[in-house]
Amino acid sequence: MSAIFTNRKWDTGKKTFLGRTLIFVFAINLIVCVALLFRPTTMLIFGLASDGLNPQIINFDFSNYWFAGKVMTAGHAVAVLIHDVYLTAAQAYFGAGYQWHSWSYPPHFMLLVWPLSLLPYKIGLVTFVGATLALFVFSCRRIAGDAMFRNPLFWIMMLPVIYTNFVATQNGFLTSALFLLAFAFRAEGRYLLAGFCLAWLTIKPQLGVLIPIYLLFVRDWRTMISASAFTVALIGLSAMVFGIDVWTTYFNVTVPYMSMVMNTGTGIFIYMMPTVFMSARALGLGPETASIVQIAFALPMLALYVHALRRTDDQLTQVLWIAAFTFLIIPYGFNYDMCAFIALATMVGLSKREPKTGTSYPERQFVQSNVALWSLALLPAVITKIALAGAPVGPLIILGCTMVYLQAHTDRALFGPGRQIVSEKVPGLAD
Repeated sequence: MSAIFTNRKWDTGKKTFLGRTLIFVFAINLIVCVALLFRPTTMLIFGLASDGLNPQIINFDFSNYWFAGKVMTAGHAVAVLIHDVYLTAAQAYFGAGYQWHSWSYPPHFMLLVWPLSLLPYKIGLVTFVGATLALFVFSCRRIAGDAMFRNPLFWIMMLPVIYTNFVATQNGFLTSALFLLAFAFRAEGRYLLAGFCLAWLTIKPQLGVLIPIYLLFVRDWRTMISASAFTVALIGLSAMVFGIDVWTTYFNVTVPYMSMVMNTGTGIFIYMMPTVFMSARALGLGPETASIVQIAFALPMLALYVHALRRTDDQLTQVLWIAAFTFLIIPYGFNYDMCAFIALATMVGLSKREPKTGTSYPERQFVQSNVALWSLALLPAVITKIALAGAPVGPLIILGCTMVYLQAHTDRALFGPGRQIVSEKVPGLAD
C-alpha cells in the first residue's frame, strides 16, 4: 500500500458530497446508465446467455482483440495491421453480420491480447473484462488507501464510467490501472515498476502525452529512464515474437489508415470522444477546421497545465492535472478512457480540506465542487447521447470541472493551504 497517498484523510461526515443521500445518487447514476446504455447492455447479457456466436455478442470491441489473437496464432500477425485484409478475414470467420472493426494499437499490445484467443470467445470476454476491472480496482486502492476505497460515495461516482467500460468491453480499465499504478509505485520509490507501467501505457500513447512534462517538472529521471528502457524492451520483444514487419507495417499502413478514419471517417465513435477535435467534427466542421480549433484550444491548455503543476506540491492533485489536461489537449480520447481521470477527480473532490485549520468548506466552493464532480462522473454514460442530439459539450464539462478544481485550489478552499500528502520527501520530486 502506498505510504504516500494513504496519508490523506477523508471526510465521510456531513460535508461529504450528498453524504446523506447516497441511495438517491446511486439510483440516479444507475438509472442514467441503464437508460442510456440499454441496448449494449441487453446485447451483452443476451449474447452471453445465448448459444453460439451471434451478432449480439460478436460486435463488441472485445472481438477485435480475440480475433486478432487468432490471426497471430495462425502466424499472420502482419495481417492484423492491414485493415482490408483483417476485416475480410474477420467477416469470413464471424459471418456477414460482423461490423466494422480495425486494429489501431502498437504491436506490443498484441503480446497482451494474444493469450485471450486461446480461450473460448465468451469465456475470454468475461476473463478480459473481469481481470482488467480487478486490476483497476486494485490500482484505486493502491493509490487512495483503505479509507477512500471503503467510501461508498467513491464507487457511486465511479459507477457510470465502470458501467460504460463494462458494456464496451474495451481496454479502459487496463489503461487507467496502468496510469494509476505508475504513480502509486513512483510515490513508493519503486521507479522500475512505475516505468514498467508507463511503458505498457504506450499501447495508447495519447493517454500519456503529458506525463513526460510532469516527470521533467519534478526532475524524476529514474522513472523517465525506466519507462524509456521498458518501452524499448517491449518494442524489441514484440519484434522478436511477431517479426520486425509488424512495426514497419504499423507505421506505414496502420497509422495512416487510422489517421484517415479519425479525420474523415463517420460513425458512432465520433460522438464517444469528449475532445475538442471530435466535438468540432460532430458539429459538422471539416478535419482542417477542426484541427485549427483543436490547436487553438490545446495551446493555452498546455500553458495552464504547467501553471497548475506550479500551483501545488500536492502529488495527488498534480496527477489529477495530468489526467484532466490530457483530455483537454489530445484530439482522440474515448469516454471509456476516463476511468483514471474520474477516479482521481473523485479522490481529490471528496477529500477534506486542511484539518489543521478547523474550518469548514465555504459554501460556494462546496456546491461548485459537488456539481462539477457529479457532472464529470456522469459524462461517460451521457456523452454519446447528448453529442448525437447536437450538443457535444464533453470538452466544456471537462474544462468546467477542471477550472472549478483549479480555482478551489487557488482559493485554498478545497485542498488546504500548501498541504502535502507525503509524510517524507520523495526522491525525484521538486524541492
